[in-house]
Amino acid sequence: MNEMRRKLIAMDLDGTAVDSEGRLAPGVKEAIVNARAEGHMVAFVTGRADTDMAALDCGYEFVDYLILNNGAKLVRGHDRTVLENEVLNRDEVERLIRFCQERDIQVYVICGRECYASKRGERLERYMNSIGCCPHYFEDISQVPTDRVEGMTILGEAAPVCSAIREQGFNLRAVISEPFCVDVMNPQVNKWNGLKELLRRIGMEREDVVAVGDYDNDLEMILQSGIGVAVGNARECVKARADYVTVRDNEAGAVADMINELVLGRTSGLCLKNAV
Repeated sequence: MNEMRRKLIAMDLDGTAVDSEGRLAPGVKEAIVNARAEGHMVAFVTGRADTDMAALDCGYEFVDYLILNNGAKLVRGHDRTVLENEVLNRDEVERLIRFCQERDIQVYVICGRECYASKRGERLERYMNSIGCCPHYFEDISQVPTDRVEGMTILGEAAPVCSAIREQGFNLRAVISEPFCVDVMNPQVNKWNGLKELLRRIGMEREDVVAVGDYDNDLEMILQSGIGVAVGNARECVKARADYVTVRDNEAGAVADMINELVLGRTSGLCLKNAV
């Protein structure tokens, strides 16, 4: 066991731990294996749902825990046991779907291992093909099991939806997860709150967490964790508020650099302390 206090490594996936092909970037797998071998714990903390995880080039058991749907769902890795799963309010889901359909806005609805889409689109279909999933396309809201929705994503120009959620009393929260992609969840759901529930269960403290991400939906966990890290390709607003910023980007295995330097104590000079 490394002399450093035991850590929980909390890593975002898209734009952070995985490359443009959706696979764990160079060196990341090895770094995770090494960290776990030294007694540290690893959690994927992602906006992805169960349906999005199939294309990742490792199984759930590769890490200790998965926090999915931006913090709403907590899964134990080795046996896929769902420990927490917060679904969206049915009335709010139906209200938002109607809002989007009236304005021809593409909405993607996640229900466990099933997904539903309000309309076809090249970007969505390309992504669905990449993860080996076929969504159910719906015209009428009655075709969607709105009582078990775990998450929603607005694809394309989402400004009208974000404005409506803020200004029309929706009991929902919208956060940008990547360009032209906005995730919708319950107001209290975020990656840090998902991590807090995990910490409660495993008896660790916030000071024990090393969190890494690249986008707006990673900010809470980067700010609240003991050490918050932004990868080299992160948005400038995320870099500015992180404790450390990696020299390299997600394509070059920035997360491996972070684990090796900040968790395993292997000095590389590829993870720089933020001067701000």
